[in-house]
Amino acid sequence: MDDNLQTGRRKKLDKIKDDLFYATGETNVPVAHLMSRHFILENTDFDSWENLLSAARVGSENDLEKPDFSEFVKRHTRFEDWEAMLIHSANQYSLRREAE
Repeated sequence: MDDNLQTGRRKKLDKIKDDLFYATGETNVPVAHLMSRHFILENTDFDSWENLLSAARVGSENDLEKPDFSEFVKRHTRFEDWEAMLIHSANQYSLRREAE
């Protein structure tokens, strides 16, 4: 993968983490916490984050950044790509945390 593309993706993910920290005060929120059962049921063809990962053949968190995973997300969720899904889930997580 092109180093510039990789750097651009990393910057976007870092911004999502920064925004999440600003909204919730939490650092290093695991992706699994962002993908609540309710979120997955409402927005994907799956009933759990684990089943989605299994169907996508994700072996590690590094696989989430691969173009194949983004294509999988496009086909099996209501999102255009992994980044859009991650942003939406982070926003939903922030709203849930504010409500608590």
